[in-house]
Amino acid sequence: MDLITAIEKTRRDLLELSARNRLIHTPLETKKPGWIQIDGERSDQLFDLLVRQSKSMTFLPKAVDDATSDVEKFRLAFDGPNNNASNSEDYNSDEELITSATEESDGHTDLILQTNIAPDKLHDRLLKCFYEARTSEEEQGVSILYLACGFLKWRESPSSTVNRYAPLLLIPVELSRNNARSKFRLKFRDDEIVTNLSIQARLQQDFGIRMPDLPESVTDDENWSPSKYFAEIANLVKERDGWELMSNEVLLWFFSFTKFLMFRDLSPDA
Repeated sequence: MDLITAIEKTRRDLLELSARNRLIHTPLETKKPGWIQIDGERSDQLFDLLVRQSKSMTFLPKAVDDATSDVEKFRLAFDGPNNNASNSEDYNSDEELITSATEESDGHTDLILQTNIAPDKLHDRLLKCFYEARTSEEEQGVSILYLACGFLKWRESPSSTVNRYAPLLLIPVELSRNNARSKFRLKFRDDEIVTNLSIQARLQQDFGIRMPDLPESVTDDENWSPSKYFAEIANLVKERDGWELMSNEVLLWFFSFTKFLMFRDLSPDA
């Protein structure tokens, strides 16, 4: 086997474009997800707050009592009804979050990420994400925690009725907290914002669909927005039955590009 053939075989072995790859299919319809689903938010506003404004955001769990106001839910869920606020450093640093929840009426421009997860389960999932992200960075030297904004619902063939869901825009983020009793915060990790290279390759391979690339620096291009990018993709797939662009589907989870980047780096044209 000559060198070029060996390299090409290695490249093919690295390229995982089956539904086992969560970049090809994130099973949104599963009943027991491991990720954190964000409800009632808009990709454009999240991008602006996290990336352009460098804001930290926190999470609001599912309401336990519908009669309780949103701000009271926020305080109770994270500080507890019997917690002494004067003894909590984290409480005082939350005034911007509390104020934003009080002043903003549409829920899309405050600093609170809404979820439909009960408080105890939300805490457990955030804690698991926090430790898994830290372990990945310590052991592999890379962080794979992303806020996935926008999903493409697609099908593997015209005759298929099985829905696949692929994330489209991945914002690198990190979780942090002041201490074991304080709530988790989410902020943009100053790293490259990427599109889904795996689904890009799969659609090109199977359907001849060439998804648009992102600008060289989406953070510096004030005219760029997630919704404009999603609109380009929606236009490419609009004639396909069962396909749908879900522009405001957002979740926090782990996505790894390592093998695909190695595949690309080994290209003879690289």
